[in-house]
Amino acid sequence: MLAGMGIEVMLKALILENTDTRHLVLRFREPTTEAELSLRNTFNSHDLVALAAAGGVAFSSQHTEVADALSAYIYWRALHMMPSMKRIKNIIPTKYGNGPDGSPQSYVKCEQARELVDYVIAVVHPRLYNKR
Repeated sequence: MLAGMGIEVMLKALILENTDTRHLVLRFREPTTEAELSLRNTFNSHDLVALAAAGGVAFSSQHTEVADALSAYIYWRALHMMPSMKRIKNIIPTKYGNGPDGSPQSYVKCEQARELVDYVIAVVHPRLYNKR
């Protein structure tokens, strides 16, 4: 769960890097297109896959599966203990195929979370700190 929250913060930092985008998602200006409204909604979500896409970070299929599971952990175990009617569809646990026989399990191993964290750091750090 904490790995997912760390990834969420890094991805949101990438989105906030651009001044115009920052003004949009922080509500200093209103969206003028459906794409801008979608970006604002994505920024206000805990969907790591959508945040990565909005921040220009490409996930492999394995990264996407781990990010989906971590998104569910962030949403249900940390932030929203009881679902609202609007979010009831998200109550179905995310299944990840890492069981002993390849069967779906609804957990992510620490190594998998660490690999995704390391990958996101490797992508985010140069974009935020290596500017000239």
